Amino acid sequence: MRSIQDWQKEFAEAANTKYPHNATWSQEDRVLAIVRQLADVSEALHKETGKLKGGSPDDKSVDHRIATLLVDILLLCEMRKLDPEPEMQKVLDWFLDAESKRSNEK
Repeated sequence: MRSIQDWQKEFAEAANTKYPHNATWSQEDRVLAIVRQLADVSEALHKETGKLKGGSPDDKSVDHRIATLLVDILLLCEMRKLDPEPEMQKVLDWFLDAESKRSNEK
């Protein structure tokens, strides 16, 4: 099974091969791509639930849009030379800690 870091390296290589101009993107450019992908997920969810009509026949599924969003996040991780697994463990530990405050608590 591939690690998250293996996936991010593989996607970075593939993205830079398919879209060579992306190799010069800044981290801010990648964040904007993530925002666009998140909007695509929202739009696809609205279409799936019938809250939004229309679209082209080649529209991607919500699941495909979510996977694409994850890839853009992995590309940002690769740009930052971040191994996300230790950070994800820290976040999970926070979720599991009954003493940790939620974001809406003071």
